[in-house]
Amino acid sequence: MAIVLMYNPEDNALLACPVYQTTGLECPGCGSQRAIHQLGRGEFIQAFSYNALLVVLLPYLFIGAIMNFSPLSQKYENIFRIFYGSKASYLLLFLIIAWTVIRNV
Repeated sequence: MAIVLMYNPEDNALLACPVYQTTGLECPGCGSQRAIHQLGRGEFIQAFSYNALLVVLLPYLFIGAIMNFSPLSQKYENIFRIFYGSKASYLLLFLIIAWTVIRNV
């Protein structure tokens, strides 16, 4: 992550997307390097323009990671299960698939 913050991916992509290179279609992660770089610089609107789904999901994923390794997850197990259980995983998968379709239409 530090590499993406230090080097601007717009100038030279660290890892080019193989899906985009072979098919010309944007995968759900396309623009993530540029978005993370812009988030690190505090440019939220620019980051959102590169990959809106990533910008929206980062707080959700961050909170989930913290809760997963925190003793609070046991105290608030019911809430944790609602937001990070199997139904939430299916919803997240649906959002990723929908995002992929929408950005390529």
